[in-house]
Amino acid sequence: MNPIDCDPPGIELNAATEATVLNLAHELRLTPNDMMRVLVAWGAAVHHSLVQRREISVPDGGDTVRVLACREARPPIPGRPSA
Repeated sequence: MNPIDCDPPGIELNAATEATVLNLAHELRLTPNDMMRVLVAWGAAVHHSLVQRREISVPDGGDTVRVLACREARPPIPGRPSA
Protein backbone atom coordinates (compact mmCIF):
# COMPACT_ATOMS: atom_id res chain seq x y z
CA MET A 1 0.00 0.00 0.00
CA ASN A 2 1.51 3.29 -1.07
CA PRO A 3 1.62 6.23 1.35
CA ILE A 4 1.18 8.41 -1.74
CA ASP A 5 -2.52 8.68 -2.49
CA CYS A 6 -2.28 9.47 -6.18
CA ASP A 7 -4.81 11.72 -7.82
CA PRO A 8 -6.21 10.45 -10.15
CA PRO A 9 -6.28 7.07 -8.44
CA GLY A 10 -4.87 4.09 -10.25
CA ILE A 11 -1.27 5.24 -10.57
CA GLU A 12 0.93 2.56 -9.04
CA LEU A 13 4.51 3.33 -8.11
CA ASN A 14 7.30 0.84 -7.67
CA ALA A 15 9.35 1.14 -4.48
CA ALA A 16 12.24 3.04 -6.11
CA THR A 17 9.94 5.59 -7.75
CA GLU A 18 7.97 6.03 -4.55
CA ALA A 19 11.17 6.64 -2.59
CA THR A 20 12.28 9.23 -5.15
CA VAL A 21 8.94 11.05 -4.97
CA LEU A 22 9.04 11.03 -1.17
CA ASN A 23 12.63 12.35 -1.14
CA LEU A 24 11.83 15.12 -3.63
CA ALA A 25 8.71 16.07 -1.68
CA HIS A 26 10.74 16.28 1.52
CA GLU A 27 13.49 18.39 -0.09
CA LEU A 28 10.99 20.77 -1.67
CA ARG A 29 8.73 20.86 1.41
CA LEU A 30 5.75 19.56 -0.52
CA THR A 31 3.29 16.85 0.32
CA PRO A 32 3.85 13.63 -1.63
CA ASN A 33 0.58 14.25 -3.51
CA ASP A 34 1.65 17.77 -4.47
CA MET A 35 5.01 16.41 -5.64
CA MET A 36 3.20 13.87 -7.83
CA ARG A 37 1.07 16.65 -9.32
CA VAL A 38 4.21 18.68 -10.13
CA LEU A 39 5.92 15.68 -11.74
CA VAL A 40 2.82 14.84 -13.79
CA ALA A 41 2.53 18.46 -14.95
CA TRP A 42 6.20 18.52 -15.98
CA GLY A 43 5.85 15.17 -17.75
CA ALA A 44 2.81 16.45 -19.63
CA ALA A 45 4.72 19.59 -20.60
CA VAL A 46 7.61 17.53 -21.96
CA HIS A 47 5.17 15.40 -23.97
CA HIS A 48 3.36 18.45 -25.39
CA SER A 49 6.66 20.15 -26.19
CA LEU A 50 7.79 17.08 -28.14
CA VAL A 51 4.48 16.78 -29.99
CA GLN A 52 4.08 20.48 -30.76
CA ARG A 53 7.82 21.13 -31.22
CA ARG A 54 7.71 24.31 -29.22
CA GLU A 55 8.34 25.67 -25.74
CA ILE A 56 5.61 25.00 -23.17
CA SER A 57 5.06 27.00 -19.96
CA VAL A 58 4.02 25.19 -16.79
CA PRO A 59 2.82 27.14 -13.73
CA ASP A 60 4.70 25.84 -10.70
CA GLY A 61 3.44 27.51 -7.55
CA GLY A 62 4.68 31.09 -7.77
CA ASP A 63 6.97 30.45 -10.72
CA THR A 64 6.58 29.35 -14.31
CA VAL A 65 8.75 26.57 -15.67
CA ARG A 66 9.49 26.71 -19.38
CA VAL A 67 9.99 23.35 -21.05
CA LEU A 68 11.56 22.84 -24.46
CA ALA A 69 12.04 19.14 -25.17
CA CYS A 70 13.79 17.54 -28.10
CA ARG A 71 14.57 14.01 -29.18
CA GLU A 72 18.16 12.91 -29.61
CA ALA A 73 19.42 9.84 -31.38
CA ARG A 74 21.48 7.84 -28.92
CA PRO A 75 23.78 4.97 -29.64
CA PRO A 76 22.26 1.61 -28.68
CA ILE A 77 23.03 0.25 -25.23
CA PRO A 78 25.25 -2.83 -25.58
CA GLY A 79 23.35 -6.02 -24.86
CA ARG A 80 19.93 -4.39 -25.14
CA PRO A 81 17.74 -5.01 -28.19
CA SER A 82 17.00 -1.87 -30.17
CA ALA A 83 13.44 -0.58 -30.21
